[in-house]
Amino acid sequence: KNCMYIEPWCAITEYPADHKEILAQELTKELSAEHPLFGLALSILAKREDRDDILLENNTEYYIVHLTWSGKTEAEGFPTSQHFPDFDALSVQLADDAEFF
Repeated sequence: KNCMYIEPWCAITEYPADHKEILAQELTKELSAEHPLFGLALSILAKREDRDDILLENNTEYYIVHLTWSGKTEAEGFPTSQHFPDFDALSVQLADDAEFF
């Protein structure tokens, strides 16, 4: 795979065309109305290949969400997510992920 991200992350465009839609559908199922990401216009940028984590973008902010694959709305606090206010903050996390991969 030719990946624009550092392993273990890979751009969503490197996956089959329907994979992005499957991930988006699962995210929608899991987010409750109380979840901080509920209702945001989110774009899936990448998937972590060794876990069920996806990288999302909303304007200039970024989020890493760990999907549960329950297929249903999750309890408060799930799916877990990390917020990064800008690309610089995200870059630090992605570098850390690569270091421990």
